Amino acid sequence: MCIRDRPISEKREIVTKHPRILSQNPVDVLLPRIRMLKTYFDDRMLAVIFTKAPRVFIKSLPTTESKLKYLMQRYKMDFFNDPIFPDILNYNYAETIRPRGEAMNRTTNIFPWREVLNLTDEEFCQKVEIDINEFMKIKAEIPWSKELDISNRFFSGALRNHSKYTKY
Repeated sequence: MCIRDRPISEKREIVTKHPRILSQNPVDVLLPRIRMLKTYFDDRMLAVIFTKAPRVFIKSLPTTESKLKYLMQRYKMDFFNDPIFPDILNYNYAETIRPRGEAMNRTTNIFPWREVLNLTDEEFCQKVEIDINEFMKIKAEIPWSKELDISNRFFSGALRNHSKYTKY
């Protein structure tokens, strides 16, 4: 079902929970993300992502693509049948998804993502039977970047620009 064909109650719920979606310029923000997501998914799946994880449409484009590539290529995730999808796209790639995926691959103690995403690092290490120090080494090997959504980036830039013209 296409997004425009969704019941008004679903659209209202999405906009109520994530009002920033309405303030985004579709040409600058939404269209590049929709184009990128369409390389992976059909319209039906886009509607599911929009309904269940609308923040994906305002998240960092390169990071979202990194998540998709990693989950598809390295972890072989079946996006259409895995119950954690699309919720997993709301998790931080460098802090959570990639280090936990790499740790599970190294220990061969593979668990469904739903069982390991909400754990603390200590709980995760216990579950997959990896030493916390080894896990921290894995995390350190992964290039880290702060994932900002569009409104946070805009707000940060507006503050920087404002301070150029304001003396304190």
